[in-house]
Amino acid sequence: GGVGIQLQGKQRIGAEKSMDWVFGYEQDSSAEQRQGGGSTSGVKNSSALTRNELDTAINKDYFAQANFRLLNDFTFTSGLRQSTVQLSSRDDLTNGASSGAVTYKATNPVLGATWHALDNLNLYINRGKGFETPTLSETAYKTGTSNPLLTFNPNLLSASSQHIEIGSKFLPSRYSRIDTALFRIKTDNEIVTAQSVSGKTAYTNAGQTLRQGIEFAGRQQFSDKWKGQIS
Repeated sequence: GGVGIQLQGKQRIGAEKSMDWVFGYEQDSSAEQRQGGGSTSGVKNSSALTRNELDTAINKDYFAQANFRLLNDFTFTSGLRQSTVQLSSRDDLTNGASSGAVTYKATNPVLGATWHALDNLNLYINRGKGFETPTLSETAYKTGTSNPLLTFNPNLLSASSQHIEIGSKFLPSRYSRIDTALFRIKTDNEIVTAQSVSGKTAYTNAGQTLRQGIEFAGRQQFSDKWKGQIS
């Protein structure tokens, strides 16, 4: 379940300048009863439960964004998002021995600029930060000596990333479009598999990862019945 509220507006600043903005709040929550026990060929058998717990996730987010259009040639974008995520597990099998909770917090900004070079060509650059917490499934096991342990793992860190993207959006004609982007994403503490045995998977944090590359997409409307796409 969840709830959200936002307020948005738009206003002119002088003869050739304008600004549109939005800010708001979102809250979501989910809960699941996780049970585990013996199985035969993947089907539950009559063995006693080895785990029985209530896992809950709650997130609260405040956000704001403003876009400034200056002199018809440039648009500047700025934004900020403050996130709080809480994961918890209530152990109903062993009198709370495996219960636990963890809270993640982050504030992520984004800045961008677009140059409206021509009526049919935009050039842009965006820079921002990202934030990814573990899921309830990823915190369900801890790493063991030979097998993952059936217990909530509050030691996983959230992954944080830094993004930069430079690109263009071009409309050669009313029937065609070409988009190109160059990107680089550097991530700290990415969540990766540490141990996986018999369907049980424990996760850990990697030191750093790097993704970089070029994306290209083209689209052409040949007729009312035919359209071509390439990427």
